[in-house]
Amino acid sequence: MSEPGPNAHIRWAVFTRSWALRPTNPSVLMRPCDRLEATIRVLAVLAVAALIPISAALGTSVYTTVAAQVEVEQRSRVPVDAVIIGEPSHSGLNAAEAKVSWERRGHRSEADVAVPLTAVPGDRITLWVDEAGRRTGPPRHSSAAATSGVTVAVAVVVMAGFAAWGTIGSASWLLSRRRNSQWDREWRTLTGTTENLP
Repeated sequence: MSEPGPNAHIRWAVFTRSWALRPTNPSVLMRPCDRLEATIRVLAVLAVAALIPISAALGTSVYTTVAAQVEVEQRSRVPVDAVIIGEPSHSGLNAAEAKVSWERRGHRSEADVAVPLTAVPGDRITLWVDEAGRRTGPPRHSSAAATSGVTVAVAVVVMAGFAAWGTIGSASWLLSRRRNSQWDREWRTLTGTTENLP
């Protein structure tokens, strides 16, 4: 039978210390500020845990909403062939614009759009339009709904985690200052000094 590793007692010490620092520990060595800090830690962890199902519900709601929007986009937006009717003008080192024309259900439309640098009048490019023939962007992919839902759910949990971490850190800092001040007072009382030594 193998001997326990040299770090085995350290791992158990973490659990032992956590159990000893519980707010309900009856030990008289635990001061009220120690119990308050432990209570804040427990409440922060419970708050984050309680937000997990809430974040899942929010993510599901966002997924349902975005999925409906994506379905409408995929049903109402169609690609059309547009013809470049104007001389392209370079708007940057890697960008050019030109006037194009397209037709949708007998209605002819024109607009200035981005075109390749090598485009010339008469070339064709693909544009997306809505049911009325107005220029629009391409429909989002079906995976956009799942991505949005997961992003919202994870963001809520992460923000809650940071808020809990900040709360615990601030409380620990304030209570540590209080404990240090109390120790200083007790030390001065014990030694009979009236001020801290340099």
